[in-house]
Amino acid sequence: MATVTRQVYGYCPYLDTDYSITVEYAVIYSLGKHEPGYKPIGADCDESEACPYDNGNKCPIYEGALYI
Repeated sequence: MATVTRQVYGYCPYLDTDYSITVEYAVIYSLGKHEPGYKPIGADCDESEACPYDNGNKCPIYEGALYI
C-alpha cells in the first residue's frame, strides 16, 4: 500500500495555540479517476502522551486533515 505523509496545521485546544501534527494517508486509486484519493490512516503528535484528545479520532487537527 502506498502512503504519503503531510504536516497538518491547526488550532490545538489542549495547548491553546496553533500546532502541527504529521498525518499519514493511504493512496487510493479508483477506476475511472485519473487522480488518486487519500484516506488518513494515522497521525503522530509529540503531545499525544499527555493530551486528553484521542490522537486520530477526536483530535481537532486530525479531523481537519481528512482531505488533502
